[in-house]
Amino acid sequence: MLKKDQEKKCEDKKSKIIEEQNEELDEKKLDDVSGGVGGMKKPPSNRRSE
Repeated sequence: MLKKDQEKKCEDKKSKIIEEQNEELDEKKLDDVSGGVGGMKKPPSNRRSE
């Protein structure tokens, strides 16, 4: 019973990390395509310096 819960927590953590990585990749792609212009997203240089 306990082991199942721990495994599930581990899976949740993994999928959360993967989701965050995917979001970062999507943002980078958008920055590349739009050159950071578009109002919604900041240019990559701004994000790095924060």
